[in-house]
Order: sequence, then C-alpha cells, then structure tokens
Amino acid sequence: MEWNNLVTYNKGKLFWKVRDDVPKQWNTRLAGKEIKSSYDGYIRFECKLQRYMAHRVVWEMFNGEIPENMQIDHINNKRNDNRIENLQLVTNAQNQQRRIDG
Repeated sequence: MEWNNLVTYNKGKLFWKVRDDVPKQWNTRLAGKEIKSSYDGYIRFECKLQRYMAHRVVWEMFNGEIPENMQIDHINNKRNDNRIENLQLVTNAQNQQRRIDG
C-alpha cells in the first residue's frame, strides 16, 4: 500500500493525511490527528476496511513491503515505540528467541 499517501511519520508516530477518497467529514475529524488506537500494547488502526499494525506500516514506509514469512520486531521490546531505528526485520524463530531471551 502507498502509505505515504495516507499517513505521515514523525518520530515513531503516525498521523492521518488529508485524503480525497473519503467524505469531507472524515478529513475534518481525523486529518492531522495521531493514530494511537492501542491493543495489547501495539498501535493498530483500520484503513480501507483492513486492520494494520503501526510498526509494520512504519517499516514499509521506509523499507518497502515486508517479505513473506518475516516479522518486524521492536528492538527495545516496547510495543508502542515505532521509531524506525527501533524496528528490525526478523524471522519468526528470531522473534520467538528474543521473547525467550528477554
């Protein structure tokens, strides 16, 4: 997805952009606002009837599509710290090992 057309990144946070593909009321209510809906410590949101995790969106904004069977890990283990320098591409096995090692 072309995330740079929908959201803006600033220091690990995502903000909605003004959009032409939504009703005017949506822009009035949400454009410029931070995306900060949280569940289980992760920032999650819905866009175009799909749910997304902010850390995966941030990764894709900087690095392109996430390869199949790969995950995005928070280096400092803080699920809501989505600064690009805190994210790394890992396999499922690497991600699980980091959880065990703490």
